[in-house]
Amino acid sequence: MINVGAYIGTYSIRLCKIAYKGKILSIEPLNDNYLILIYNAKLNNCKNLYPINMGIWSEEGTKSIFLQV
Repeated sequence: MINVGAYIGTYSIRLCKIAYKGKILSIEPLNDNYLILIYNAKLNNCKNLYPINMGIWSEEGTKSIFLQV
């Protein structure tokens, strides 16, 4: 699952508990929110949640996201 605009992990953390066998990519561009997202993921023991600190924009084109586990 990819959560774009993950904020502080409100939905990502819920999903990591429901889909504990899957992977949750949580994309949050704002650094302060991203740091809280990381903290909340650790606090809730979400080992299948992978936070990514980047933005998504409206330019035409293709971007790749690589996940190293």
